[in-house]
Amino acid sequence: MKPYLLLILLLLPFVLAEEDQLNKLESLSLKHTISNTINIEPESSDFKVSTLEANLTWFPRISYRQGRKSFTTTPQAEVTDIIHFSWESPSLKNTLKVETILENTNDFVRVKKKVPFPIRNLDPEFSKYIQPQEIIDITPEIRSQASEIAEGKDDLYEIVFELAKWAQDNIEYNLSTVTAEASQKSSWVIQNKIGVCDELTSLFISMARSLGIPARFISGISHTNLELFKNKWGPHGWAEVYFPNIGWIPFDPTYGQYGFIDATHVKLKESLDAKEPSIRYTTKGRNIKLEADSLDFDTIVLSQGRISPSVTDLSLNPLEKEVGFGSYNLITVEVENRKDYYVPVSLQLSKTSELEFFEDLNKVILLRPKQKKSVSWKLNVPNKLEEGYVYTFPLEIHDSRGGIAKTSFTSQKSFTVFGESYVDQIMLTQKTDDFPLNDDVSLDCALIDDKLYANQETTLTCTLLNNGKEQLKNIDFCITEECETLNLKPNEPYEKTVTIKESEEGVKTLLSTATRNDLSKSDYVVLSVLDQPQLTIQDIIAPETLNFRGQKEIAFTLSKISQSNPQNVRILLDHKNIQKDYYFPEFDRDNTFRIMLKGDVLHLKQNQFTITAKWTDLNNKQFSTEKTFIIALEKPTIGQRILIHLNQLASKIDGWI
Repeated sequence: MKPYLLLILLLLPFVLAEEDQLNKLESLSLKHTISNTINIEPESSDFKVSTLEANLTWFPRISYRQGRKSFTTTPQAEVTDIIHFSWESPSLKNTLKVETILENTNDFVRVKKKVPFPIRNLDPEFSKYIQPQEIIDITPEIRSQASEIAEGKDDLYEIVFELAKWAQDNIEYNLSTVTAEASQKSSWVIQNKIGVCDELTSLFISMARSLGIPARFISGISHTNLELFKNKWGPHGWAEVYFPNIGWIPFDPTYGQYGFIDATHVKLKESLDAKEPSIRYTTKGRNIKLEADSLDFDTIVLSQGRISPSVTDLSLNPLEKEVGFGSYNLITVEVENRKDYYVPVSLQLSKTSELEFFEDLNKVILLRPKQKKSVSWKLNVPNKLEEGYVYTFPLEIHDSRGGIAKTSFTSQKSFTVFGESYVDQIMLTQKTDDFPLNDDVSLDCALIDDKLYANQETTLTCTLLNNGKEQLKNIDFCITEECETLNLKPNEPYEKTVTIKESEEGVKTLLSTATRNDLSKSDYVVLSVLDQPQLTIQDIIAPETLNFRGQKEIAFTLSKISQSNPQNVRILLDHKNIQKDYYFPEFDRDNTFRIMLKGDVLHLKQNQFTITAKWTDLNNKQFSTEKTFIIALEKPTIGQRILIHLNQLASKIDGWI
């Protein structure tokens, strides 16, 4: 009998230190602390400080996977969507603190059936989540890349999964100065192919939005095992994507977590863009300067749950059980989803030092409910092994939730040598979604106007081009619902224009396709059908009376009550002796206005103030609203009455002049 040599796997152990397993745990109890110091620096001896305010937007939120067991602020603060701290007569050094006990889980949002793509009629409420921003911008290059990824697919989860996977696979994680010190635009990232978590997430969101898929930026804290970071807990960014009738689902391209995030992720803020401040400060006083430290974060693990249970069944097999020296072989894992909802799975194949693999040993796949899927790796056995031995190569596959499968194959000099072409042919038969003519055909569509109001018309023009050398026959070409069958000659563009008119408000993703059995080309354009922009004046705070020598604050809020943004907004506070005027080119959020009113500008008896807001829509149609309120002057003295009359006379003279 010939002797056997068993080769031991040369790979990092899967039994990791306790600290390195945090992202695999089913649940974590965490103590999370945010603190900040605000210093007031006098600039002269005659300084004064009346009030100090801080609005904190970064603090632990409640979600399907994050619960707050306790929540305290120091000093006591008002908590809404922000935490509002205020100090009356603050000291020169002021501190704030937010302490939270969190119960976090590592769980999926359960998507049990296919959500169709494109999203045909998106609720106007979510229209802001598909608009480009300063950092999360959308360019033709971004839209083209997203359309290429989505080609031939009609499952929203699958498309979002592939967008996130593309960002992780194609953008190098790089802590260079340019990406570490400031968030870079998505357009910069797709050109330079480097970035950190913010850049990977921003580009992923940009690609999703370009396809009419709502997505938002999430700021938070997470744990990492990377040696790049001295502190294992630190700021991190990921995304949430909106699935109609299901809700917001987390996707983290940096961590490769698509449809879930592990229990170390602490969600602090939701944003439209990646460049929004975490805290704002205001103060009232004179001859002072405000200096604030950076926010400090501290996270402590209080208790740990068990390792997350596996949700899949794995089986691992070689294509050939016996191969000769120098032979190629194929290792295939079959993964079965035991759950009745979509499950993304990370697979890690063990590697021996003697075997040569031709692709990444880590792969991420998406499984539909109860689906089985096969994943393969091509390998080569060395030619220069010692003769006279039969080599046994053990292999293991691990998934991200504790699943494991094992197999092995043997190699001996006298065994059959299988060539690379044999293995490649087997791998080709496993691919069912390739369309060989896709590279030969281009499809580009554009709207004249991508924003319009209900019952207005725009035009959509699509250009189909055959870049190959042969005529392509019987192509089914569809622009939205208008279809025709055509033959496409080489290098002769075919252009078609259709009229688009939508009666219902919302976001419409318009799909155009060119298909036949060996071709699946598609392009997507997003049309926003807007409601009429509307504003309302509310929450007016004004004193009923005011002393001639006194002063009090007038405050009011201008609120946007439409999904669309009013344009060219002008706000006027008008009184005979006082006018305040404000202007916004575009009004995208509620604003509160505060005016300090002095009593010596008032007339005798009652004083009427009028707040007027005027604005337009994108077509320059004009709108307005106004509200009035009365302030009475408190019992003025004879001298004050004389001053008031003199002021009124001076005003009349100025008017005559």
